[in-house]
Amino acid sequence: MIAKHRILVIDDEQVVCDVVKEMLSSNDNYRVVAEYDPVKALSLLKTSQFDLVLTDLMMGKYSGMQMIQAALEQNGDTVVILMTGYPTMENAIDALKHGAYDYIVKPFKMDLLMATVERGLRTQMLARETIHLKDQLA
Repeated sequence: MIAKHRILVIDDEQVVCDVVKEMLSSNDNYRVVAEYDPVKALSLLKTSQFDLVLTDLMMGKYSGMQMIQAALEQNGDTVVILMTGYPTMENAIDALKHGAYDYIVKPFKMDLLMATVERGLRTQMLARETIHLKDQLA
């Protein structure tokens, strides 16, 4: 049995959370949680481990950078993908410097989002397998 990938979707727009959750949930290998309250999302990130986090950049007084930091503090190999409706080169560079895996611009096509999620999880799986093999050789 293949373990399900745990995915957290964070966006202060509930409709975005609902649409992304529904789309990702169509993959039987994904267990998706969506949170539109940034405070609750930060709490989830501090108490639970997720394989992948999909977060909005701007959520009132909260930012996607805070979500990236909380996710990576809990689990250093979490794949974090930043979504934004305010694309700038500075935001993209800042997100990547903070540890984001990728950066996508809203509105996005669902096939682009799905491909980015799949690529991120595949990269994570390969990294985990590499670590496992190195541990076995040691």
